[in-house]
Amino acid sequence: MPEVVMPRLSDSMEEGTILKWLKSDGDEIARGDELVEIETDKATMTYEADTAGTLAIVAQEGDTLPIGEVIARIGAAGEAPASDGAAAETQAPQQAEASGNGAPAETPAPSAPAATAEPPAASPAPEPAPAAPAADVIIEPSAEEVLKLLLPKYLEIKVYSAILESLASEFTARRNAMKQATDAADDIIGALRRQYNRARQESITKELLEVVSGAEALK
Repeated sequence: MPEVVMPRLSDSMEEGTILKWLKSDGDEIARGDELVEIETDKATMTYEADTAGTLAIVAQEGDTLPIGEVIARIGAAGEAPASDGAAAETQAPQQAEASGNGAPAETPAPSAPAATAEPPAASPAPEPAPAAPAADVIIEPSAEEVLKLLLPKYLEIKVYSAILESLASEFTARRNAMKQATDAADDIIGALRRQYNRARQESITKELLEVVSGAEALK
């Protein structure tokens, strides 16, 4: 009879709590039917049936079970759900008949098989160790060694960047000062050139007037 075990619904899940069975004991279920609501460490999720058949509930609502623990069994379609105690009771007469005794063997009290039927719940193979979360990264060498190597480089780059920015600011200030000085010198040169041309023009005009006046006087 296929067993339904507590599923792993998240990477960090180690156990789950059965909040509510969506199917009753003995119901006929189909593959993909929603069976039970399970509360994990992060959320409440619904588990679907992996196979079709008759449901036999093992764990009750409110039970908290580790991953891999049997919570239900699914028998063949139309087969009455057999609990652990009933399975043990049916096996006892069969063993007695196989041994050759004509009279059926005495069946134990209903409570006794229930106690002996618990071990199958722990029969599933042990679950492998949970995989490491996706966020974990293996670093070689260790993170401390990497930090020791990168931190001095980071500080060196930051200091070097600050020095470069300081030099760039100094060169920019010098360039602005030189440009301002050059512009002022050009203005002075232009003013002196205009003053020189004006004085030269006045001198030439004065000389021409003297020449013309002398020529008139000779006439």
